[in-house]
Amino acid sequence: MDFPLSLVFENFSQLMTVLSVIGSAVSTIVFLGYKFGKHFGNKSDKKEIEEIQKEKHGLSVKLGKEKKLSSLLAAELSDLKIANELKSTKLKKVHNVWDAPRIFDFEKHYNQIKNSKPIITVANFKGGVGKTTIAANLAAYFNSIGKRVLLIDFDYQGTLTETIRNSLKVKEPFLSSNALLSDELSSSDIFNQSEPLHGLFDSSRLFPAFYELNDYETLMLLNWFNGSHDEIRFNLHKYLSSEIFQNSFDVTIIDAPPRPGTAVVNAACASTHILIPTILDHLSVEATLNTTQVFNDFRSKLNPQLKLLGIVPSKVSKVGYSAYEEREIENLKNRIPNIWQGNDTVSIYKSTPIYDKADIAKHAGLNVPYLVSNNLLIRNIFDDLGEKIAEELKLKTSDRPDTRTVMAGE
Repeated sequence: MDFPLSLVFENFSQLMTVLSVIGSAVSTIVFLGYKFGKHFGNKSDKKEIEEIQKEKHGLSVKLGKEKKLSSLLAAELSDLKIANELKSTKLKKVHNVWDAPRIFDFEKHYNQIKNSKPIITVANFKGGVGKTTIAANLAAYFNSIGKRVLLIDFDYQGTLTETIRNSLKVKEPFLSSNALLSDELSSSDIFNQSEPLHGLFDSSRLFPAFYELNDYETLMLLNWFNGSHDEIRFNLHKYLSSEIFQNSFDVTIIDAPPRPGTAVVNAACASTHILIPTILDHLSVEATLNTTQVFNDFRSKLNPQLKLLGIVPSKVSKVGYSAYEEREIENLKNRIPNIWQGNDTVSIYKSTPIYDKADIAKHAGLNVPYLVSNNLLIRNIFDDLGEKIAEELKLKTSDRPDTRTVMAGE
């Protein structure tokens, strides 16, 4: 069958028109799809970017906080390291707990002790050797020759406090020697906390002690270890070296406790001299040598001007020493120079012992025999020792009549 050529071209033209229309529609759809996708794609990307930026900011803030925390932790760890090193130094050896490096002007302390009025610590780490009896009666002797005496009771048992109170019939004190171990008050405020003594102890004063001193010593030590206080060993010295104390007293006597605690180390750092009483038996002499060693350690590390005034034989049973007592005196003479490394010569007060007299024993803790006893022999005992010590200290004594009575057997 034959088709006319014109009909073929006409149909082809129509077909092309249709295809063109379809092509345009497809292009339009594709273009619109592209534009639609681009629009919503950009919006989605923008939202995603914003979320990423927010997350990044959050991470940055978190990282900053962590860095700050890390820095704080590093500083805290550094402080702990320093504190542990300090504690390690303090605790390196238990018996050298007080030998930690001093935080105090060495030259200033050295010159203050060198130029100080006499400050005598009476000490022995064995109880019952007559320590408080000697401290109280020496104070009474110095007062009797016109010296202004400061008495400090650092023994938490408070025996010296009771002895002085009963002898002078003074009211029960409400203050205590605790304040001398702290550095919180001025020297004038501390001075005003001492108890003025009257009558036979006129111009003298007392810092009393009570059992709470024991707890206070421990608290001060713990505060020193945990870093609350940089230095606690020179607190007493700060007060006793001040102008008001140096101008108010001619001599200070400290009754030390029978253990090397906070009060003892403060006494060692503030004192010019140590006086050690002892009974002439083996146990007491060994304790005396140990006490000497401890104070020699304090001298070498903390107070080079500290001097050992001497060893006082106490509670000697009779005039003239027994063979046993003589052996212990020789024991002290031979061993003390090897322990006490100072340049000063150590005296053993062999010629001025404290005898074991009933009139002394009955007043123990109740009165000062030198003040209340009618037995002149008692006064003689402490006069002899007091004059010997005054001579050692170059303390000028006032003129007074000699009331000595010769003891039986002399």
